[in-house]
Amino acid sequence: FGIYSRKVLSIAPGRLQTAKIGMAMPQGENMDFSKAFYALMADEGLWHLEHDPREPGGETWSGISRKNHPRWDGWSLIDQAKADGVSVTRHRNFERIKALTEKFYEDTFWLPLDCDKLPDGLAYELFEQAVNLGISRTTYYLQLTLNCLNKPLQNGAKEFGSDLVVDKAYGPATRNRLLAIVEKGRAQAVQNGINGLQAAWYINLGTKNISRRVYTNGWLSKRGRGSI
Repeated sequence: FGIYSRKVLSIAPGRLQTAKIGMAMPQGENMDFSKAFYALMADEGLWHLEHDPREPGGETWSGISRKNHPRWDGWSLIDQAKADGVSVTRHRNFERIKALTEKFYEDTFWLPLDCDKLPDGLAYELFEQAVNLGISRTTYYLQLTLNCLNKPLQNGAKEFGSDLVVDKAYGPATRNRLLAIVEKGRAQAVQNGINGLQAAWYINLGTKNISRRVYTNGWLSKRGRGSI
C-alpha cells in the first residue's frame, strides 16, 4: 500500500485505493492498529497474491508491491511457497508472512503519522490515505487542512501561531499542531478536510488520464464514509 502499488502512490491504483476511507468508526478512544489494518484490508483481498497487468506495481501481496518494495522480507517466503507448489495461505511459512505483512503496514504507515495517538476516525483516515496516497501527499493534505483551521484572532494573531510550512514532511511542527488542534476538539474537521482533498485528487486523476477512470467509481464510493 503506500506501498505504492495498488494505490495511487502506495499501492497500485485499483485495489487498495478501494480500501475504505470510510466505513464508519465510532469516535472516541484511540483505535488500535490491528482494528484499522483489518478494516482497511477488508476490500483489498487480504492474504491474496496477484498480478494485475493494469497496475504499475507489478505483483502484489495483500497490497504490497514487489516492484516498489522488493526488499520486503516476506517476498522470499512467498517465493518459497511458489517453489514448493503450495498456495501461500497453505504454506508452512504463512503465519510468518502474515506477521511480516502486518508489521510492514504498521511501521510504514501507522506509526509514522502518530495514528496511535489520535481519535479512531482521524487515525483511520490518515492510515488509509498513507497507504493509498503515500506519506508525503497525505502530509501535504494534512498541512493544508491544519493551516485552514488556524483561524485569525481579534488581536491580529492566529489561534495556533504561524501557519505551518507546507513541505509534505511530517515533522515535530506538524505533529504538534495536529495534536493541539485535536485537543481543541477538531479531529472531525481535520478528518473531513483531508478526506475532501483526497476525493479531489481522484477526480483530478480521472480528468487528466482517462485510463484511470476504470478505478474512479471504486475510489470514490469507498471514500468519505469516515470510519469502520
